[in-house]
Amino acid sequence: SHQEVVNSNEMGQADYIVADGEGDTAWIRDYYLAQNTNDEPDLDSQQDVDFWAMSRVEGKTIAEFSRQLSTDDSLVRDKILARTQKILWAQTNSGQYDKYHNDMCGSVVVELDRTSSCTQVDLGNNTWCNSASEDFCLYWTVGPDYIDITMQGKTTGTVSLGITDHAGRMFVADNMMCWVSSTGYGHIEDQYMPSYDAPSASGDNQDLTLVRATEIGGLTSCTFTRKLKTGDSFDRAIQPGMTNIVWALAPDDNPLTKHSLRGSESINFMALV
Repeated sequence: SHQEVVNSNEMGQADYIVADGEGDTAWIRDYYLAQNTNDEPDLDSQQDVDFWAMSRVEGKTIAEFSRQLSTDDSLVRDKILARTQKILWAQTNSGQYDKYHNDMCGSVVVELDRTSSCTQVDLGNNTWCNSASEDFCLYWTVGPDYIDITMQGKTTGTVSLGITDHAGRMFVADNMMCWVSSTGYGHIEDQYMPSYDAPSASGDNQDLTLVRATEIGGLTSCTFTRKLKTGDSFDRAIQPGMTNIVWALAPDDNPLTKHSLRGSESINFMALV
């Protein structure tokens, strides 16, 4: 929880949950930092973390816990968990808890009430961007039968992701296109691209479920769900190994408008499955 702007990582005025150890030495505690500084958080006199468990798997420390959305503790200490929440994170490899996390920290805005269709937890490695400029980025989580994908592009027009039969080529491709209209509504189309002509949704079963679409500050972001294997002849299965993708950004919301920026890559969507 945080009272500063989204793009700020200051530690102050925040409610913290800190965990470490394993087995009999494991612990998880409720901390707070009332002042707007980067000082060391204080242990909260009222511990509002329940039903917790700790484990270490393949070099990762995993802490699971529950807490009430709104505790009866001071609001300075325990923030009400709203739908959209600013999260700060930090980690240290020293085995000691202190404020010096050696810049292994960051912030993100998440929707805590969103229920994923997947059962496997994303451990943070399922991310790809076209370059350091991050004109187009993908984030995904894979479950037994479904994949959740977020595609994000620097445009106020359409963003699209294609699974192509030929590396680096726009066709033949299974295409997924999304945009946010001028009225603020998100739209997604399951398309097919047999040539260099604009992709078409005609004849293609709509096997995509739009979860969320936003257009903020020139950045369009769309999250959707689809089966790994839809059974549609126009779709391409997502399976173990490298998948050839193409991506494109267009300057407006017309699905027929030619892209202003595009690229290609080979991605292993199933690397953590």
